[in-house]
Amino acid sequence: YWNIEEPEHILNFSTTNDQICLVDHHQKSNIHPSIQIKDICGIFDHHTISLNALQTDSPLHVEMRPWGSTCTIIAQLFLTHGKPISKELAGLMLSGILSDTLNLSAPTTTDWDGKTAARLFSLSKIKEIDEFALRQFKAKCEDINTISIVAMATGGMQVYDVSGKSVSGQIGISIFYTKDPEVVIARQKEIVQEMKCVKVEQNLLMLFFVLVDTQRNTSEMLKCGPKEQSLSEQAFLGKYDGLWLRLNVSAVNHEAIMSPLNKELKSSWDLPTTKDPLPDFVGALVIRNDTNGYVLRE
Repeated sequence: YWNIEEPEHILNFSTTNDQICLVDHHQKSNIHPSIQIKDICGIFDHHTISLNALQTDSPLHVEMRPWGSTCTIIAQLFLTHGKPISKELAGLMLSGILSDTLNLSAPTTTDWDGKTAARLFSLSKIKEIDEFALRQFKAKCEDINTISIVAMATGGMQVYDVSGKSVSGQIGISIFYTKDPEVVIARQKEIVQEMKCVKVEQNLLMLFFVLVDTQRNTSEMLKCGPKEQSLSEQAFLGKYDGLWLRLNVSAVNHEAIMSPLNKELKSSWDLPTTKDPLPDFVGALVIRNDTNGYVLRE
């Protein structure tokens, strides 16, 4: 949309001698496996600091703020240091802020996000910000009928390190936004099967999948196993209807889901004795030329 060339995709950082800044993440579990810790020179992030955070031999340049988007941090660095911001770059950073904050409506949104978005809106020459945000959210959902189950289940996943009263490990949270939730619900059994595979592959304690209906502004959580059911019912004060739990959350992003889960983990929640169901099949992840670049499991 902004006519900026897509950055090069680097699959193996061990073959480069570049210094690397981590953007929008800092947990070891989210760092690309080929990145060497010694090559990391900086962090730009707005997420909660993890117990399993990055540990380095020497000090790094770190820019972390309790704001709704890392794009807000980066834009403010441009403005603070008097660096020029082109219309295209302003549009990209504004798009990031609107995506992270759900058009400035998410509970993690701050005054800094709003002020920065207003400045970028002016620089980007967009005519109407709400209309632009709506078009952006719709564009994220356009290929729902062709997206693979792997991409649907894990494409929006973030991994968090947790330590509670009875458990410690890693939790995955995947969020899928769409204006056509019925298409996703029709594939619910496939999604659950894929979630079970991902839990085994990545040794996750729990994995949560949240479906957000952008048209009706509602959200539901898909049940993966007994641990997820028990924790989410206590955290969100509800009961599953079949495979789905309706969430009473005004605006959904990863922090809005993780915060009540983590709070419950650290307080009264006890690990269920029921064992997790194993996946029926764990195949290899592949990319074929006829799948629009989506990863499949075969």
